[in-house]
Amino acid sequence: MGEDQERIEMIGDFVAESRELLEEIEPQIIAMEEHVSHAGMVDDEILNSIFRLFHSIKGMASFLDLQTVINVTHEAETLLDIFRKGKASLAPGHIELLYKTGDFIKGLLNTIEQQLSDGGLENEARGIIGEIQQTIQGIAAKADPAEEPEEQSPPDPAAWIFTITPEMIKRFIEDGWEILEEAETSLLQLENKPNHYPLLEQIFRSFHSFKGNAGFLGFSDLEQVSHGAENTLNEMLEGQVTVNNEAISELLKTIDSLRDRLGKVVVPYEQKIAKEDDLVGEQAESSSLLEQQQVLVEAERLPTNGNVTGGADPNKNVTNNIQQAIRVDVEKLDTLLDLVGEMVISAAMVSHNPDLQGLQLDRFEKAISHLNKITRDIQDVSMSLRMVPLAGIFRKMVRVVRDVSNKMHKKATLEIIGEDTEVDKTIIEQISDPLVHIMRNAVDHGLESPEQRRAVGKPETGRVILEARHTGGEVWILIRDDGKGLNRERILNKAIERGLLLNERQDLKDEEVWKLIFEPGLTTVAEISAISGRGVGMDVVRQNIEKLRGRIEIRSTPGQGTLFIIRIPLTLAIIEGMVVRVGKAMYTFPIASIKECFQPKGSQIVVNPDGLEVVNIRGELLPVIRLHQLYKVQPTFEGLTEGILIVMESEDQKCCLFVDELIGQQQIVIKPLPPALGNIRGVSGMAILGDGEVSMILDIANLMVSTEDLLGIKTE
Repeated sequence: MGEDQERIEMIGDFVAESRELLEEIEPQIIAMEEHVSHAGMVDDEILNSIFRLFHSIKGMASFLDLQTVINVTHEAETLLDIFRKGKASLAPGHIELLYKTGDFIKGLLNTIEQQLSDGGLENEARGIIGEIQQTIQGIAAKADPAEEPEEQSPPDPAAWIFTITPEMIKRFIEDGWEILEEAETSLLQLENKPNHYPLLEQIFRSFHSFKGNAGFLGFSDLEQVSHGAENTLNEMLEGQVTVNNEAISELLKTIDSLRDRLGKVVVPYEQKIAKEDDLVGEQAESSSLLEQQQVLVEAERLPTNGNVTGGADPNKNVTNNIQQAIRVDVEKLDTLLDLVGEMVISAAMVSHNPDLQGLQLDRFEKAISHLNKITRDIQDVSMSLRMVPLAGIFRKMVRVVRDVSNKMHKKATLEIIGEDTEVDKTIIEQISDPLVHIMRNAVDHGLESPEQRRAVGKPETGRVILEARHTGGEVWILIRDDGKGLNRERILNKAIERGLLLNERQDLKDEEVWKLIFEPGLTTVAEISAISGRGVGMDVVRQNIEKLRGRIEIRSTPGQGTLFIIRIPLTLAIIEGMVVRVGKAMYTFPIASIKECFQPKGSQIVVNPDGLEVVNIRGELLPVIRLHQLYKVQPTFEGLTEGILIVMESEDQKCCLFVDELIGQQQIVIKPLPPALGNIRGVSGMAILGDGEVSMILDIANLMVSTEDLLGIKTE
């Protein structure tokens, strides 16, 4: 049962890592395609990178004996090796075949994840393999009809020494520690089960995988040592060597030796780079790369007391080389974050306990201050564990733009900005589908055909820009195209046709018109395409974003393009909030939205003929929103000079909120509204305060819109 669980975990790791590698492959293929179209030749560095990614998947599959994956990736390697050796030019058909191979492996990973094997898709695999082999034969026939396709030979590390990245070295070290640890554990188990062949096979695969990874990166000493152990294990499997304590001890010594050498991989790699520097005269650039690599490699192990260039003591068991990264189940992180949230609430309950009010407790205050600091530090660390960059999901959009533009016979390029921006992992998972839909629409609906663009003086190739940035306590994702923009009249006509508007209201602002495209079933496309046009999707996009407590805005200029702005919170768990009181009700505002708080003077307040209250703040006139009117509660104060005004800002809009009292700033754990309450205007969630009271968390942007609708107050 333990072995079954171990294989399940190994399969899970394989699927996760392979998916990450496939995400890297797609942008690389697109980059290679673009380089060929512009420069007329293949970029060797990109080509080698794609080759290595397929090779990495093949190596991991070999370790788990996933034969279908091995066969498909091997054929992809063979095809790529032809281009690496300059035996043929890359053609569009080859690009499509590589995409098709990657898509097949994606589907295969889903099967592996469900049934823990890659069986059942052999026919589809044979189809892909047949296409690749037929392509290879066609290339060979064009080059020399009499020449048979050459058997793939192992890549020569010297041919691509400069394309070995710090990330590859880091991954090799991480995987190496894990493989050696697994082999050691299995060897110790083998002492009690000397004739247990599944264990022997598992240990053999461990050394085989380690050898393959080392050989691929050119670490010949590691490759030779692991090859010797592999031979010994092969003889054990064939019954030529007896499995006893002596043989197991020798293999354990080999693992110790490999660990020692693995901790010093920076030395041979450094020497190779230096040697190549002498040949090509790129000392400065390579030195910078070397510094990166050395930092990354050194970070993977604890400092040693000895000289890293010296030989290892054969009588000393190396224990100071340890891996500094571990994989953690997302459910455990979710549980941790929930517990941190409860701890924040509990700490607030202790520090705001009404039984302690009015007491002079200096030591207690110091202890509470220290507790709050530790709580905040724990919260920051636990939140950071869930923060991941948007790079992964952004790179998927490269494929989306490429596929849609090809299918619709358009030319488009995608520019990515701010892909290192981090958000909560839960948000990443839920934002993917809406983003794909908007990107597809940007190319399909937004960009004109090359002929149309030429006719209006635009470049044939349209531009789509995907950008992410932090703004206040939010992350903004911006999708901008330089296409024809939205058609106001057509949207209004379609809205009237579907009964969304009683008549064509010319007084509607552009922003209100653009929002109509989020209504179910509304589409302005004359013809339904394979991509879009049925009016299904944009309403779902808005719903999915609103589930994240986010919102989406549109700005469009006819003939110049359209901008979609997706605004989402950094995290769904904890925020810094200002708690206020209105009558007996408590409300919380995100600190990022507050500009200032003050008690106004009578001379600052003006009431216009329509009854709208406005306050003059240093020459700027801002409307006043009375929360007690909006939420129908009985306030303590009616006069504006008696209570507190809070200046709130959201985008380019400002207003003043009138409240009775400021309770104070504190960390707020966001809880969803109970389903029985439904949707409340301007409310994004609720929080439990330190004294046990419940506070509504207000969404300022939504609150401003709600106020405009209900009270006719314009906050612009």
